[in-house]
Amino acid sequence: MVWILVAVVIAAVVVLLIAANSRNWRILETGNGRVAEEVYAKHAYLKDNQVKCKLKTEQSQAMGAIQGGGGAMHAVDSPAVVRLYVHKKDVDRASTLLEAYNKEIEFSL
Repeated sequence: MVWILVAVVIAAVVVLLIAANSRNWRILETGNGRVAEEVYAKHAYLKDNQVKCKLKTEQSQAMGAIQGGGGAMHAVDSPAVVRLYVHKKDVDRASTLLEAYNKEIEFSL
């Protein structure tokens, strides 16, 4: 019985820590497919400039379906969605850096 109580307390502490940590991050960029490559490049640029940031990738499934052979319906997999998270203390600096990055990219084209 005591072990169950200890396990519940530990689980509650873990949930609280995860919730507190997720409030410290803001999504600055999101993309999939070819745009995801830009998100990866921006992440590297921010890291090079000592901005606390991270990437999260999740596989999404399209809302529609495709009719396959024999009339069967199959779900359509879409490319993974990549999100660029920046620590809330670095959001302003990251935004400024990304503006400069975008101008640099436009100039080089």
